[in-house]
Amino acid sequence: MAADRLTDREQQALRGIESVLDRDRALHRRLGLLGMRFRLPQRPAGGRILALCGLASLGLLILGVVTASPAAIWAFAVCWPLTVGIGFLALRRHMGAGGSRPPRPFV
Repeated sequence: MAADRLTDREQQALRGIESVLDRDRALHRRLGLLGMRFRLPQRPAGGRILALCGLASLGLLILGVVTASPAAIWAFAVCWPLTVGIGFLALRRHMGAGGSRPPRPFV
């Protein structure tokens, strides 16, 4: 049955069922054993971590420029590559895990 033929109540029930199935990690493992390709839902914490690292890097950069403290400069030198690496991983995940093919949707 096509999704456009479902009533609003049926579509809401279907979305509820899909959201429960998407959170079921045991089901995802079993489907993986069958050779089916799927993608777990992304957690929004990655954006928060990137923002926190970016703010820390910016703060350390300003502190290092203003005070010329070697400790602040070294802390920035450690924090900035981590921020760039986390940003690269987040961008790669957002773009489809860096493969040449677009990711296949979970069916």
